[in-house]
Order: sequence, then C-alpha cells, then structure tokens
Amino acid sequence: VAIVDYLMPGLKGDEVMRQIHLKSPETLTVLLSGHAGNEELGQSVNRGNLYRYIAKPWDKEQLFLVIREATEKFTHAKLVHEHQKEIEALNASLEQKVAERTRAALEAQREAETASQAKSMFLANMSHELRTPLNAILGYAQILRRDRNLTTAQTDGLDVIRKSGQHLLTLINDILDLSKIEARKMELFPTDLGLPEFLDSIVGIIRMRAQQGDVRFVYEIDSKLPACIQADETRLRQVLINLLGNAVKFTESGGTVTFRVMTGDWPLTAEKTPRQSEIRFEVEDTGVGIAPELVETIFQPFEQVGNSQQRAQGTGLGLAVSRQLVELMGGELRVTSEPGKGSLFYFEAPFPFAEVPAEEERTVQQEIIGYTGEQQKILVVDDREENRLVLLNMLKPPGFDVTLAEHGRDGVEKAGKILPDCILMDLMMPVMSGFEAVKAIRQIPELRDVPIIAISASVFEPDRAKSEVAGCDDFLPKPVDAGKLFSLIGKHLSLTWTYREHPAGQETPAPPPPEAEIIPPPLRELEVLYEMAMFGDLQKVEDRMEYLEETDPKYSAFARKVREFAKHFEDEPILALVEQYMEVKQ
Repeated sequence: VAIVDYLMPGLKGDEVMRQIHLKSPETLTVLLSGHAGNEELGQSVNRGNLYRYIAKPWDKEQLFLVIREATEKFTHAKLVHEHQKEIEALNASLEQKVAERTRAALEAQREAETASQAKSMFLANMSHELRTPLNAILGYAQILRRDRNLTTAQTDGLDVIRKSGQHLLTLINDILDLSKIEARKMELFPTDLGLPEFLDSIVGIIRMRAQQGDVRFVYEIDSKLPACIQADETRLRQVLINLLGNAVKFTESGGTVTFRVMTGDWPLTAEKTPRQSEIRFEVEDTGVGIAPELVETIFQPFEQVGNSQQRAQGTGLGLAVSRQLVELMGGELRVTSEPGKGSLFYFEAPFPFAEVPAEEERTVQQEIIGYTGEQQKILVVDDREENRLVLLNMLKPPGFDVTLAEHGRDGVEKAGKILPDCILMDLMMPVMSGFEAVKAIRQIPELRDVPIIAISASVFEPDRAKSEVAGCDDFLPKPVDAGKLFSLIGKHLSLTWTYREHPAGQETPAPPPPEAEIIPPPLRELEVLYEMAMFGDLQKVEDRMEYLEETDPKYSAFARKVREFAKHFEDEPILALVEQYMEVKQ
C-alpha cells in the first residue's frame, strides 16, 4: 500500500502513483490531499491510479480502515490472480493432455486400421490358398461320383472325401463370416425358399451323421408351417447345420437328438407384419450339457466346451457366427442346459411369406448328361492346372468343346482365335489378372457380349464387385459346385438340358433295372456275421461287408443290403436275413 500526498514539489501525487504502478502494478495507493479540487481528483480517478481519496486532516481510525480495506482487497485480488494463474496452468495442462491423448487415439486408430487391413489381406490370402486345393478335392469327388460302376466301398469313400472337404470349407467360411460380422459387413440376401424341401435336405445330412455316431435322430415338424418363405437359404442352412452338428457331436452313443420346427406366436426381436410367419427352430439333445457359468461363453469366438476330442472337431466359431446371423434374421439364439442331461438351443424369427412355385416348375436334383442344339465352345482360364482339369472333366461329359488357357494373356489370345460361346475366368492370375483379361476381351468386337463367368477362390464382396465392373456377367466361388456351374451356363447360353432321368413334367422315365440277384457268402462267413449282429457291433458288420465286397464282387448285392441295414442300426433285419441264408446253406 502506498499513501501519497497529492500536492508536492517536483511531482504531483497522481504522477507519483502512475510511476509506482508502472514499476509495481500490484501496489495499491491511497491519495491524501487538503487542497486538490474535485476536477483534479476526477482526473486522477479517470487515469485509474487512485484507489481511495482521504482528505486532510485525516482521522487515524479512518486511515487504518482504508489501509485494512485496501490490504484485504489487494490480498483478495492477488489470490484471484494466483488462482487465475493456476486455472490457466491447469487448462494448459489439460489441453496438453487432451492433445496428447488425441494424438494417441489417432495413432491407435491408424494402427487398428493397419491391423484391420493386414487381417483382411491375410484372410483373403488364406481363403484363396485353402479354397484352391479344396476346389480340386471336391471337384474330383463330384466327377468320380458320377461313375455308375463304383462299388459301395468306393461310393462311401468318395462321400467321406466330399463331406470332409465340405467340413473344411465350413470352417473357412466361419472364419470369414466372423471377420465380416466384426467389420459390420455381413448382409442377408433372402430368396423364395420351399421350406419342407429345404428342411428335408438338412435332415438328410444330419441323420447320416447321427447314424455314424450311433445317435438316435428325431425330426418333428409342425403341419401348419408355410410351404414357401423368403429367407437367406445359405445362412439359415449354416445356422441349423451348426446347431444340429454340435448336438450330434456332444451326444454320446445311444443318446437322442431332436429337431423341431414349428410356427406360432412368440415375442420376437423384430417387428412382425401380417405377411410374415414366426417360425421357431429347436435343437435338443441328451448330451453332455453345459455348466451354468459357461452358457454365455460358448457364444464367444473360439470358445469350446466338451472333452479334448470333441473340442478338436471345430474352431469354436460356429455358435458365435450363428448367434450373429440369427440376430440379423430378427431373432435371438438362446440355450437352456443342464450338465449331464443335455441342452436345448432354440430361436424364433419372422420370415415373410413367398409364392409357392407351380408344380410344373419344381424339379428334383438330376444328373445332367447333355444338352440339345449345337455344340457350345467354352474357354476355361485358370493358372492352376488342377483347377483347369476339374472344369474340363466337369464340362466334357455333357458334350462341351472345352479350351484351356493358363493365364489372362493366354486367355485373351485364345478367346480371339476360337470365339467361345462362354468364358470361365479365374480372377487372381500371374502375367495378366482375370480383371485385366476381361477388359481386354470386351474390346474384341465379336466377344463384346459373350457371357463371362468369374470363378474365383476369393469370396470377398469387393472382388465380386470388381469382377462386375470389369465386365463379368456372373460370379461362382471355388470350390466349384457342378450343379451351380451348369445352372449358370444354362442360364447364360439358354440351354435345354438332358438328364439321366427325366425332370418333373416330362414323360415318366423307364423303370429301374431289376435288383441284382443276392448271392449269400459261405456258411462260415454267415456265422461270423450273425455273431457280430448279435453283439450289436454294427460298425464291424459294415467293415466285414466292405471286405467281402472287395474280395469277391459276386457278393456285392448281399453286402450292400446288409450295409444298408447296418447304417440305419437295424440289427433285427440283419439277423433275419442271415438266418434265412444259414438255413438254406445247412
């Protein structure tokens, strides 16, 4: 505090206060004067220098009161100033931390994007590399299966190859689907679906698996189910086969798996419209069950329950993917389970009604053996020899003229020479990719409208979209399914197929040839077989019949009949059949 007289020689009090404030802005000043007029004091106040004016002669109490008041206000101002500085420092520190965390967040985001790109690239490469050999495995399983002279053992062996390949393909698809779900890129593509036929196809697959594991399979269907709905057939099949496959896998020999499909009114996740039907799917088993603390974890990626052998039969992705797919359908996958007694997985979802196709439009799966009209030329372009040979052996039997090309440039040159009616083009190839080859082929005037079907082991949506932009008319993923291949070729070339059996709507096919005469094996063999059946060891019965058929083909009819009974766990008919021939032999 500075107490300054106003009238002084040299400098007046207001100038003294001004200079004091220049050197010490925090100093508070009190002006004392007995002569200064109101105008001069007003000028001092306007200059901002005067804190308080006291007239002479001053009162001691008044002076002390002013000094105390000035000191308190100075102290308060100083505290406010210091507090303001602290706030400014704190704000600066917070701004620095926010800036640092923003930089860290941006860096983490860049790292996550880089990791996501690396993951997508890895999955794309992995999918491509695994699907390529699978294409050859599943392709030749389909080709060899056409041979009508196969023995039962050979047919069963090809079925094992096909099912194993399909299982591996399912695991690959689960990993890719999980990646799509995490990236929120999973979509459903509903089409008209005949529900009874669709369910029958699934039941056929699962019943066979159940028989192999000595598990009883029960199928219960509601008579009120709609005949046709709109649903994504691939995704609905994926969910149901996963749930049913798990039920069979975790049910021990002698147990039961029950598959129920019914319609009714249940609380749904999605809104139902009058043109929809609520359908409930249930899969119940008498298997090992799930502990309460593990019920939620089984829906997490890579989580599995069961013993080591059961866990080794999958990746632990099926339930995680299935739950997400069910949610996309508008439902919720739930489970109730009790350890040692079994589990019940179920979900309800709304499915729009669809028009039931006319009877004459329905066809059964038949083997194509040819087509009517002129011979069609097809160019196959693929850098892998095994892939070219698979397509060659699929297309040759129906009568196509097939030309093979090793890469994109080779395909462009051969396309210009032979002018094919249809081109099957791989996308990822050295020398010239399929995308570049398609663009080059579209520049050839005679081939501007030729149908080009992309056949690729890359199943990511961007590659499909790029193939359309490049000029492809359709897309077929590897491994190639012969039925889908012929369907696309028939659509783009407007072909009329001929079948080994006539399709629905045509004249009734000739009756099948009479069943081959059953020649029983020697009595000693019958006795061994009878003993196996008596003990219920039907797996040994099957193995014995396979050996019998291989060693002497004349017993094939007998062996096939016994094997058929054994596959369906029908030991009584086996005993009756064997007893019948044992009596004859004796």
